[in-house]
Amino acid sequence: MQHFLEVAFDGSYRGPCTKTVRSTMKQMYLTYREDLRKVMSKINHVALTADMWSNSRRQSFICVTAHIMTNTYENIPVLIGFRRFKGRHTGESIRNYIDYELKRSGIESHRIISITTDGASNFESAMGTFQFGYHFKCASHNLNLVVSKGVCLWKRPNPNTFPFTNDENFNDNDVQFDSEEEISDTYSDSEEEQDDVSNDQVTPSTSPSENSSSTTIISEDEFSSDEELDDEECDTGDIEGGVLDEKVFHILLNNLQVLQKTRKLITFIRNHQVTRDYVNQRKPGQVPYGNIIIDMKIRWNSTQIMLERFLNHRNVIQAIVASPDRFKNSLTKKCQTKLKKLSFTHDEWDLLQIISSVLGPFHLATEMLSGQTYPTLSTAYYTIKGLQTFLWKEDDELELARDIKRSLQAQFKYYFNVNRSIEQKQLTLAAAFLDPTIYKEMSENDIIDAKKIIMKLMREQANIVSMSMPVQQSKITTNQTSKEGAKEKFAKLCGISTTTTTSSTYDRRLSLDEELCHYVQAIADAKQFNTFWIENDSKLPNLANIVRQICAIPATSISSETAFSLSGYLCRKQRTSLGSKSTRHSMILKYRPWLDKLIQHMDPKNN
Repeated sequence: MQHFLEVAFDGSYRGPCTKTVRSTMKQMYLTYREDLRKVMSKINHVALTADMWSNSRRQSFICVTAHIMTNTYENIPVLIGFRRFKGRHTGESIRNYIDYELKRSGIESHRIISITTDGASNFESAMGTFQFGYHFKCASHNLNLVVSKGVCLWKRPNPNTFPFTNDENFNDNDVQFDSEEEISDTYSDSEEEQDDVSNDQVTPSTSPSENSSSTTIISEDEFSSDEELDDEECDTGDIEGGVLDEKVFHILLNNLQVLQKTRKLITFIRNHQVTRDYVNQRKPGQVPYGNIIIDMKIRWNSTQIMLERFLNHRNVIQAIVASPDRFKNSLTKKCQTKLKKLSFTHDEWDLLQIISSVLGPFHLATEMLSGQTYPTLSTAYYTIKGLQTFLWKEDDELELARDIKRSLQAQFKYYFNVNRSIEQKQLTLAAAFLDPTIYKEMSENDIIDAKKIIMKLMREQANIVSMSMPVQQSKITTNQTSKEGAKEKFAKLCGISTTTTTSSTYDRRLSLDEELCHYVQAIADAKQFNTFWIENDSKLPNLANIVRQICAIPATSISSETAFSLSGYLCRKQRTSLGSKSTRHSMILKYRPWLDKLIQHMDPKNN
């Protein structure tokens, strides 16, 4: 880079040295922490997400984000914690760290609505005390587990417990990552950071510090995710029964074999220059399908993308495996024989097409749930209902597709019924009711149940809202009847002075029932969530207050996942070699625009 600057600017510019950059980043980071604490102390309702992630060296990181719905009904994610996590990944250690980050960010526990994480046993343990509000299971993680196990993408199912494999229970607490030592009981009182001090371990009783001991270079190629562990770890329930017939079991085994064969062929093509060039030169030209890719267990939807592109290149791939001798000048006899064995039958191509079509709706559902600036809890209701319709629909389908769907049904029932708390189900229902774009898709029974839930919530908060929200102006119009006309004439004849009006306007707050009725009537033409609630905020104060709480809850932990993806890109070996301290500073500052936006909403004078 230094040589580039010298050439580009003819030696007239010299970039700052590493020490200057590091010092500047640290000061910007500390400013961020100060601004974060100021603004978060003014927020009444906060929803959280948390997740953990490790690279291939088992160097672990933890991320915590806060989600706030502004007065303009826009969701804003704010990164409040991102740092190296040392020691065993116990529930207590995770709980202590989250509690530490919340305290140093000025977030009091009574303001926390919920926290969304994956279903790993250590997170289950950490959230068991309800210290961080209701515990929500990440909908995207659950979808990934439904697909992985329901279609048998990666691992052979256990015939003794099929379709619920409890042999995959993985206790992350038994795995040593960075050290054998537990979370430290001491923590520095200073915001200063020391490279030679290992202070990434915290307890609830400690005071803030920014110390970090890691200076290890992090490589993009080494990056993996705790999803590698979480996906195995999430299935912690001892569910019995629901055993599907032997036919479906063998279909899933066949799915796994064909998918493994697909991965082998794709890997072969990608690893040999001659076959890779052959595919690239002859790929379909009408639609930009993209190159064939290999899926990854830790990447959601990657199997569906792999199959879609593989099927789009079917003709080219068939030509390769049918006549491997065309590459005799570039491939050995052994490679040609191997390529020949990887040919696909017509039935296998049909199976891949069926699997791809079955995975399609799950792919779209995950994308819909991956937003950060719009309500996703109500979207979760819509996607769950949509997938239920898709899975239980059997019209005009091949028998093989129906059998695969039966397997998915069993997993879907578990992860979206048995494995979700009653609070998560109820608040998801309430969020759908309060989203004008989703309300129209609700069933009559769900609407009735949602009304009961919302009425209960409004009654609990009515006293608080009545002290803070403006009084609603209700215009009451009184029409004159024939009797009133006679009375007026009588008063006039008798010389009685009287004042009558045809209408009167007086101040009156709508009752809770009236707010619900008004809401149902007003959403008939609503097309956008935030536009509707901005227009009706003052008319429906109790409902608006509930909306700012429930609809701020993220259905997924995608915000934390995104932070990990960004850090992976930031620390790739081709670009830089940041230690954990610099990585933390960079990630926090990357989210600075979101904090600035929240500050502007809290104080419009700054605009």
